[in-house]
Amino acid sequence: MQPHRRIFQLVLNGAHRHDKIKAFLSPFKTENNVSVSTAVNLEQGGYRVRITASGYDTTMTGWVFLDDMTLKLEKNNAGEVLFYRKTCESTNLQANAEAKNFRYFNPANGNILILNNSVKYTWSASPMPEGFKYSGAKIWIEGNDLPSVNTDYTVKATDNFEMWKEDAVKYITIIPKADFETEYEKSTRIKFRPPWRLLS
Repeated sequence: MQPHRRIFQLVLNGAHRHDKIKAFLSPFKTENNVSVSTAVNLEQGGYRVRITASGYDTTMTGWVFLDDMTLKLEKNNAGEVLFYRKTCESTNLQANAEAKNFRYFNPANGNILILNNSVKYTWSASPMPEGFKYSGAKIWIEGNDLPSVNTDYTVKATDNFEMWKEDAVKYITIIPKADFETEYEKSTRIKFRPPWRLLS
């Protein structure tokens, strides 16, 4: 036995999400005698569909939000930590991400509503030191966590709707490498110097 399918008339309206327009506009799509209707390539904004049939009349309202965010990690043109952000004892890294808050309105009274969108930050390093765990837009790396080798730091910013972006910066170590020689090496170098070097 085939399931019963009701045939509807669907009228789809659209409204801009900003403050200037707080009413749904003239219909941009109407379909008759259908059980399913699809609207594609929608711009950001509010949409309302009215569905009618024999003994049935209902209206539904929804909002389309296009998520986006920006992320910037402080670094120089070579992609390295800025010189004034590091010393022999510590370094600090600064990231800044901006996520869109979504503005819409209550169709019943026209009041503006805001859906806040926040960002969380997670950091990683390569090579990854043991116990490395940092979060937040600005981090301080100091003490034993300060790397003795060149290290790439990556920050991942994620908003409330799971959109994420990554950026990376290279830390060039300023810890000097050991440079020494033995007394034997010194005496050997002097002993086998060419004569013209000894006479100079």
